[in-house]
Amino acid sequence: MLKKIMLGILILALSSGLILLGKALIGQVYSFLLGDIESTLRSAGSRVDEPKTMEVEALLASAQAEEDLFAKAGVQKFNEKIEAPDFTLKNLEGQEVSLKGFRGKLVFLNFWATWCGPCRIEKPTVEKLYQEFKDKGLVVLAVSIDVGDSTQAVKSYMEEHKLSYGALLDPEQTVTKTYAVRGIPVTYLIDQEGYIIGAAMGARLWDKDEPRKLIAHLLEKPKE
Repeated sequence: MLKKIMLGILILALSSGLILLGKALIGQVYSFLLGDIESTLRSAGSRVDEPKTMEVEALLASAQAEEDLFAKAGVQKFNEKIEAPDFTLKNLEGQEVSLKGFRGKLVFLNFWATWCGPCRIEKPTVEKLYQEFKDKGLVVLAVSIDVGDSTQAVKSYMEEHKLSYGALLDPEQTVTKTYAVRGIPVTYLIDQEGYIIGAAMGARLWDKDEPRKLIAHLLEKPKE
């Protein structure tokens, strides 16, 4: 009987030892796996949460630099995307010209009239700007708001001032009203995707350094 009891105790001890050993091994494996998971999570977390300081600062600096270019050029920057209303007008040759036909170009949309004094000052500077950037993607659309049959008057004006960019006729001022023009000259800058990005109310000397830098920047700016 005693031998049986001793044998039972021995078996129980061995069983308990194996269980404890098993638990210890399982615990070690669990700790190893848990530690590995925690390490992985910490590593991933550091990659996700780590602020890209230099990239953010570069973006902010770029945005501020663009704001400064607009301000120095005397152009009001449009921060919200506003699609430029499409239109079709006739040029001096009687051909129909549509705004949408200039997608991919930077459009300088200028409203003016032959009787406008400030326009007379501004026009030659627009010509200089056009000559400098026309081969780099700048298009000038000069919309005359002269009423009635003004084709000959506008043509004579363009020839007199040696203006080579495109003149369009808006005799009924439908496009003028669409673009909420209240006084002239008024210029809208329309980007390569057809969005209005800036406006200048009143005459500007577009051949000065500040406007030229702005136009150069807008032509070189990568698509978003």
